[in-house]
Amino acid sequence: MFVANGAVKTLENLAARGDPYPLHQPNQLFHNRGGGSFVEVNESELPLLAVSEVSRGTIAGDLDGDGGVDLIILNNCGPARILRARTPTPSEWVGFDLRDRNGRSPAIGTEVAVTTASGRVIKRRVRVAASYLCANDPRVVVGLRRGIEGKGTEGLGAELPLSIQVTYAGGETASFGALAPGQYHTIVRGELQPRDHSPTPTRRSP
Repeated sequence: MFVANGAVKTLENLAARGDPYPLHQPNQLFHNRGGGSFVEVNESELPLLAVSEVSRGTIAGDLDGDGGVDLIILNNCGPARILRARTPTPSEWVGFDLRDRNGRSPAIGTEVAVTTASGRVIKRRVRVAASYLCANDPRVVVGLRRGIEGKGTEGLGAELPLSIQVTYAGGETASFGALAPGQYHTIVRGELQPRDHSPTPTRRSP
């Protein structure tokens, strides 16, 4: 969970030091430990968190099609920042591009529920609005666990998507069997599209 910070009223401690722009604050990143528990990431792990700026909005989206949700941070009177998500194992996710009948508009409000072979059910919802004057990537990404039963990445089989249920805002549902991990699957109002309709991942240079 990322929190973009920036005051809208003068911070007296900064003004007292003669700061020319006494509104800046450091941003925050929290790691989800599961079970409703989060732990704050410190600046030694991510040096950008030590930078104090006036952040006004954050856009979340997969910029390079690798399944990692990247962040673009928009600052007042300052440069935009990009936080790139690193995904060392490409098969540890599955993504969905859910669209309305016209095939172009995102199916806002649609919920996708992924049931893995281990019995875990993971739910995501299509939405774009989440931060001030920003629009997120409408595609949804579901992370899959690795190291199941202490086997390392070869144990990923227990977390492969076994079944997928899509529930649209009007209550209409569509179900699908196992879909390959490590890629996006485009579903146009209940119909799975051929692979070449999905975004093509791009390679990062080493």
